[in-house]
Amino acid sequence: MTEAEFAELDSNPPAWLLQSRANRSKTARPVWITLTCDICGYSETARPKKWWPQFSYLSCSHHDIWELPDPAPGLAREEIDGIGASFVGIVDR
Repeated sequence: MTEAEFAELDSNPPAWLLQSRANRSKTARPVWITLTCDICGYSETARPKKWWPQFSYLSCSHHDIWELPDPAPGLAREEIDGIGASFVGIVDR
């Protein structure tokens, strides 16, 4: 990584880096987010994991995938189980 790339990353950090920095502070409170089902609106609070991608949709694990809008033409859909206590993350790439 060049000095310029590092400076850009440091001045415009992605969400995962902001979270990581916030979690390293000994005086910081844990970082929490609200997960909300895009189908029924059920919500829960969870600590986000660093490996979570940016989700296109979140749904409760008991919903069927066809209850969500179809992915845009040319995009493939991926389901990621184990998001929070009861969610499935949907990523359209």
